[in-house]
Amino acid sequence: MILAFLASQHSLHMLLMLGLGGASMGAGMSFMTTYPTVRRVMLLMAVVMAGVTAYLLVQHRPPVAQRVMNLLSIVLTLGLVIWSISQFGM
Repeated sequence: MILAFLASQHSLHMLLMLGLGGASMGAGMSFMTTYPTVRRVMLLMAVVMAGVTAYLLVQHRPPVAQRVMNLLSIVLTLGLVIWSISQFGM
């Protein structure tokens, strides 16, 4: 049940990461650099959710459209995490 809840939060978390990465969210990014523990937890949760999504993708073999969307979500999330670490450090 916990994994089902977390999996449903993956897309919302990805959208939050996109919003924080955007130029219009300068206040959000300054908050993240002021409190690095919050940022680290968010990055860790993004990687965990991408891992859970990948695991479910391999184990349950969903329809092709869902596989494509999950793969795009995983790639985008990992790209944003890598970008965030390269720009702001760990």
